[in-house]
Amino acid sequence: MDKEQLIKGEVKKAKPRNRKEWIKNTIIVFLLVMLLLTFFSNTIMNHSLPEVSVSRLSRESVSKNYNLDIVVEANKTYDITSDEPRDIKRVAVKKGQEVKEGQALFYLEEIKDSAQVKELTAQIDAEKLIYEKAMMTAGADYYELNLGVEKARDALNKAISDKKNAASGGNVTVDNTARIAELTQKKATLQNDIALLSSQSYESLSSSTRQKMEAELNSYNSLKAEYDSLNASLQTLQTSFKGDDAIREVEKNIGTLELDLELLNKGKASEADIARKQLEIKYAKEDLERLKAQKTSIEDLQKKLNEKTPQYQNAADALAAKALNVKASIESESQLIDVELSSLQISQTPSGGELSGPGIDYDAAISEAKYNLSAATHALEKQIKDDKITNAQTKIELDAQKKKIEGMEADLAEILSKESKKEITSPVDGVVEEILFAAGQSCVETDKLMVLNISEDGFTATAEVSAEQNKTLSKGKEAKVVSQGFENAKVTVKSIVKSKGDSSKFTITFTVSGDDVVAGQNLRIELGESASTFDSVVPKGAVKKDSGGSFVYAVKSKSTPLGNRYIVEKVNVTIIAEDDTQCAVSGEFGESADYIITASSKPFSPGDQVRLAEE
Repeated sequence: MDKEQLIKGEVKKAKPRNRKEWIKNTIIVFLLVMLLLTFFSNTIMNHSLPEVSVSRLSRESVSKNYNLDIVVEANKTYDITSDEPRDIKRVAVKKGQEVKEGQALFYLEEIKDSAQVKELTAQIDAEKLIYEKAMMTAGADYYELNLGVEKARDALNKAISDKKNAASGGNVTVDNTARIAELTQKKATLQNDIALLSSQSYESLSSSTRQKMEAELNSYNSLKAEYDSLNASLQTLQTSFKGDDAIREVEKNIGTLELDLELLNKGKASEADIARKQLEIKYAKEDLERLKAQKTSIEDLQKKLNEKTPQYQNAADALAAKALNVKASIESESQLIDVELSSLQISQTPSGGELSGPGIDYDAAISEAKYNLSAATHALEKQIKDDKITNAQTKIELDAQKKKIEGMEADLAEILSKESKKEITSPVDGVVEEILFAAGQSCVETDKLMVLNISEDGFTATAEVSAEQNKTLSKGKEAKVVSQGFENAKVTVKSIVKSKGDSSKFTITFTVSGDDVVAGQNLRIELGESASTFDSVVPKGAVKKDSGGSFVYAVKSKSTPLGNRYIVEKVNVTIIAEDDTQCAVSGEFGESADYIITASSKPFSPGDQVRLAEE
């Protein structure tokens, strides 16, 4: 019993001791964790900060040299033209090619196959068609008017006969209702057609009237549809085409890109940079081909439109002339209907259906019939008189048309009888600067086909520079040519003037000479001053610009118990000199001159803490 109590007492004493051990161990672990966190806090924080690449301010030599790309131009040019309208069969030279006096520049199509001959032949055919149609419609037709006189005379005879029958006690049965309705409807149709012809609304004409001008209307509609289609296509292309200036700009850009590629190859640039430049050249050449194709399409459509225009105009004139003829014809027909209607209404039977002698004023009917006969006769005589005048005018017009055709045929014969040249040659020695006509195009006497540079009169080039760059230049200063293969060329400043478009820039004119120099050649030159030593030089990429001017981001170091802290400060600077890789600057750096930031893994602002890449 005593032994059990003793054991229980020992257990009770052990429990408080175990609790104390546990509390002690917990405190030790906590303290260890805090110690570790304190020790590694600097490393943890650094991993969350922007990592920056830095460079120290250094004393270095900086060159004020800069490169310019120039295009060589001849001091004198010669325009190549044709002395007669011809079609270009093939261009015999390329841009930039050197040519000699007498060398073929263009090969020409045979004169009989030229666009001029084809167009003149088409015009002659169109004029002949107009002449032949005018001949067919020149003869007057008095059938309708004669028929009207006959009907008026018949009506008068009938009125006299009715009076005689009534006097002898006979009955006359007359019912003209159906005929009157028929003529009234016909007159309404004719009047509607007259109005439509006046407004040129030919599509709504009655079938009988439309049939009289079917051939002219079909010809006009067909040619109008072709003309409108060509014109719409031409306007669409002209809207999207940026003009010859765009072609010249792309050609100039290709020259610059090829020069850049040459320098990359010479400087042993990376394959990626070379491939990128080759791709730029490829895309630029594709743009050039697209622009040239657009220009060719526009010229082809314009040529077709020019050929179609006289045909379309002739068809419109023929249709208008035919419409006037048809209108005059149906106006005469309408007058005849009026005469017949008047006669029928006089002799119309009253509602009872029978005429008796005393119920009708036969004398009045006879007088009305005489008046109608006189009116129909007068209309016929007037038309004959008018036609004599018209026929005289038509004869004059036909004679003039015939002379016009004969003159055009004489012109065609004269063109075909000429001994035509097969090529256009160069009258001087020179270099091809610009080719303005391509194969398949037509030219006239006033067209400029090609421009040649006369190399014996020397070369010039122009370029624009900033006001800062201009400070290093003076008249007579010689530039260094860095283009491979042209190191012996001489480029000298000829004149310096302010640019017209931008007063902050200057236009520099150079004289260029050298055995291998030709017009159109792209050259890269180096200008500026010799290198000077400066106290504060930074990498060019470290200098930034905003609305306040140039500045750099400097790093100020602060010492703390846990290590150094690096804080960003913005320092405004003035660029004294610069070259392709570095800038000499001046500014209030003060204590912030420890490091200058050149690159960063994350965005930051002045006052932010950063970590250095090398730490």
